[in-house]
Amino acid sequence: MWCPACRADVAAELSSDNRRYCCARCQTELGTAAGAMDRPTTPIRSLDTERNARELLARWSTQNLLEPAAAATPSQTSAEGRAGGMGGGAMTNRPGYRFDAPHPAVPTPTASTKEAASSVADSSDQQAEQRAPRRKKLRRPRIAETPPDDLPTTASRHDEMVRTAIAQPQPQRTNWTTMAGQLCAYGGVGLLTCGTVLVLSGYFGGPANYAPTGWLVAAVGQMLLFLGVVTLVSGGMEQTVDEVAWRIDHLAERIVHLEHMIQERDARERRALRHQTRPRPEDRADAA
Repeated sequence: MWCPACRADVAAELSSDNRRYCCARCQTELGTAAGAMDRPTTPIRSLDTERNARELLARWSTQNLLEPAAAATPSQTSAEGRAGGMGGGAMTNRPGYRFDAPHPAVPTPTASTKEAASSVADSSDQQAEQRAPRRKKLRRPRIAETPPDDLPTTASRHDEMVRTAIAQPQPQRTNWTTMAGQLCAYGGVGLLTCGTVLVLSGYFGGPANYAPTGWLVAAVGQMLLFLGVVTLVSGGMEQTVDEVAWRIDHLAERIVHLEHMIQERDARERRALRHQTRPRPEDRADAA
C-alpha cells in the first residue's frame, strides 16, 4: 500500500486489534480495516494494480521511466512476507523488467569502408572503358535538301478539283421528252378549256350538240394534260440522272489523273533520294 510518510509503496501490517492497516516501516496508519476478520484475504489483482499504478506515478515524478524497478530491500521482503502470511500467502514479489536502449537500424559506414567502395567503383569504370570497342567514325553522306513542294497538299487539291467540277457547266443535251411533255400539257389545258366552254354553251341556250361535243373535247384535253405532266416528270428525272452520272464520271477521271501524278512524283523523289544517299568513292576510301 502507499505510505504518505515513506512516499513509497510499502507492505501493510494489520494492527493488534485487527482494525487498522499500518506501514511495515514506520508503523504509520494507512487505513481502517473494517471487517478485516471477516475478510482475511485481500484480492491479489487489485493490490497489484494499485501498486503498479503508484510505481508508474513515482517514476514519472522522478523522470526515471525507463530505469528498471529497484530490487526490494531485505526489510521490504520480510515485511511483504509477513503481510503475505497474514493474507493467506496470496501476495508475491513482482518480477522486475529490463528496458534496453534501441539498437541502431543500419551500422554507420566508416571512412575506410567508404574509401574501399569508391576505389572499387573507379576500378570497375576503368575496366568498362577499356573493354568498350573502338568504333570507326564514318562520314555521314551529305544529302541535298529537297526543294519545297510548290503544289498544295493532296486534300486541298482534291477539294479544289471537286469545286471546279461542280462549277463547270454541264454540256447541254437535247431532250425530246421535255419538249413533248410541255406540248402535251399545253394542248391538254387548251382542249380542256374549249370543252368546258362548249358544255356551258349547250346548257345555257346554245345548240344541243355543243354539250356532248364539249364533254368529248374536255375528256381528250384532260388525257393530254395528264400525259404531259407525266412526261415532264420523267424527263426531269432523266435529266437529273444524266447530270449526276456525268459529274461522277468527270470526278473519277480527275481522281485517276491525280493519282497518276502523285505516283509519278513519289517515284521521282525515291529515285533522287536513292541517288543522293549512294556513297561516293572518296567516302568509301575514308571509311576503309
